[in-house]
Amino acid sequence: MVSTTITIINYSLRIQTPIHIGCGMRIGALRLTHYRYIPGYTLRGLIGRSLAMITCSKNIINCQKCREMSNCLYYQLIRSSEHAKVAYFHPADLPRNLQKKVFTRIAINRKTKIVILESTFSYEALISSRGYIDISSKIVLLGDRRSEAKVIANAIRSLRGMGLGGRRSWGWGYIESSYMHGIEVQNKSENTNKLCITLKTPIPLESGYVFKDLRQAIIDTLKSFNISPQTLRFSLSTFVIRTITHWDETQAPNGKPLRQPALSEGTTIKIEGNYESVSALALAFQYTGVSQNKKWYTGAGFGLAHVKYI
Repeated sequence: MVSTTITIINYSLRIQTPIHIGCGMRIGALRLTHYRYIPGYTLRGLIGRSLAMITCSKNIINCQKCREMSNCLYYQLIRSSEHAKVAYFHPADLPRNLQKKVFTRIAINRKTKIVILESTFSYEALISSRGYIDISSKIVLLGDRRSEAKVIANAIRSLRGMGLGGRRSWGWGYIESSYMHGIEVQNKSENTNKLCITLKTPIPLESGYVFKDLRQAIIDTLKSFNISPQTLRFSLSTFVIRTITHWDETQAPNGKPLRQPALSEGTTIKIEGNYESVSALALAFQYTGVSQNKKWYTGAGFGLAHVKYI
């Protein structure tokens, strides 16, 4: 049996619509939006900005230049990419009754303030008949970390008036209110040697080789539970490779989006091995996600899955 202590932060947000959550896909000049869920990395960026305003005394975008980096809670929980030390941000499901609407604008030269002829761009956005949506999610920390969780909770309480997603300068994604539903410290345990998991969120592929990257993600995740990787066997059903998009935070707000392949949601993976390793993976797929260590997507809501014991 494998057991671990985790700290869970439960919260919800009320967000005014329109809202655009970039998914890295477009049709011509039309930028499409996520419509099933808000990714963990989007929520991490939002709450991270609030946490930085609370904890950062230097207000430095590039943490690598800050001498206080090693003692900074914002860097440790948000900007760090080391398994077991970061905050793991879960995605938030979106309501199913939202409508899609396309907004088209004319491009303007920012320096001259003159309209660029024959240059338009469009965004797909989600609209609610009520004018707002309510979402709920959670953040997971490995270990009993109530002191850090309380600081994150303060950051969540301070979100009112900030914006979530794209085109915030247009007033989209305005956060009307935020609610904390408590901080829980729980001991989770599993005892199994066979799993069948279905991905809820993608697993990024660092090199583009599916089996190589998946195996490395599993090994790195086991190490975060202080478990030496043992012989494991895993197999994939029919799977789809999709593109995920992210931004280099050190270059924000002028950085260009970066794209890389990922194992898509809905992929089924069967895993078999010794009880210790498979039990730890069952916990990881449910709470922290499975991804490669010391990469930008650690803690960003990737590699979460529905777990079935076989």
